[in-house]
Amino acid sequence: MIANEKYTLEAMKNENFTNVVHIDEQAFGAKRQTFLIHRMRQAKECIVLKEGDSVKGFGMAIAYRDYLRLGPIIAPNTAAALLIIHRLAENHTGTIRIDVPAEQIEFTQAIESEGFEFVNQPPIMMMNGQSLSNRNGTLYSISAQIFG
Repeated sequence: MIANEKYTLEAMKNENFTNVVHIDEQAFGAKRQTFLIHRMRQAKECIVLKEGDSVKGFGMAIAYRDYLRLGPIIAPNTAAALLIIHRLAENHTGTIRIDVPAEQIEFTQAIESEGFEFVNQPPIMMMNGQSLSNRNGTLYSISAQIFG
């Protein structure tokens, strides 16, 4: 378990899942329970961010042949998102990819200062809708461009 003054990080457990689905829905703007189940099965690591006993965020790391993808990452603020990223990436020596939503300017600047390089801005795509649902600003990394 990793901790700072306010938050702790620990492995995601089954009892955290309902809270994770709720937090993800608020951040993403859609309920993605089935997607999260499948993504967790693919993940090398899934962690939750807690404040006391309350789940405030989470992150997943997916290992591919030549890189580690971090996402989704949901956190209440930039500092908490960085804590999640540091934990997920701490033992990885190769390439790390993270797809950051355009509105996360402070977060993008923070990870660039730690060595990440901006490559391109992933597009936002939608089908069968007129506008994106409301999001609460806590989505710091999408799962992948294809999934959001």
